[in-house]
Amino acid sequence: MPSFLRSASFAVALLTVSATARGQGVAPPGASIGFADPVHLAILLSQFGVARAEQERMQVVGTRAGEVYISGDVRVGGPVEIISGETLTLTKAILKAGGIGEWGDMNRVSVTRLKADGAVEKMSFSLRRILKSGDVTLDPVLQDGDRIFVPRMRIGF
Repeated sequence: MPSFLRSASFAVALLTVSATARGQGVAPPGASIGFADPVHLAILLSQFGVARAEQERMQVVGTRAGEVYISGDVRVGGPVEIISGETLTLTKAILKAGGIGEWGDMNRVSVTRLKADGAVEKMSFSLRRILKSGDVTLDPVLQDGDRIFVPRMRIGF
C-alpha cells in the first residue's frame, strides 16, 4: 500500500461518482477514501480509471485536525484521527479503536494531556459511568495529542 494512503490527511466523499468510464462501480454512495494531498488523489483515481470530469465532481468533506493515541486493553490500539469539525470524545475514540478488550477496566480509563505551558495533566474516567448514565457532559472532549490508556482489570483473590 502506498505511504500516502497510510497517512491520510483528507477525506473525500464520492458524491456524484457512481461508475468509472468503463461502467464499473467506484464506491458505494456516501463512501469516503483517504489521501495525503490532491495530487496523490488524482493519480490514485486515474489508476482506477476515474475520468478527470468525474474527479472534479468530488468534494473534500474534511481535513485531519490531529490525532489521539490509544493503548492498553483495547481491540485495536494506536492513533485515532480527529477530523476537522468533529468533536471526538473519549467514548467515540474507544469505539473507533474497536472497543474495550475482554479484560479492560472500564472504571479506570486515563487520559494524559500535554498542556501549552509544558505541564502534564492526567485525568481518570469511568467509562462504565459515562455509558450507564447517558450523560454526555461526563464524556470528555479529546484534544490533539491526548493519550488514552485502558488498564487491565485488577483481580484479587
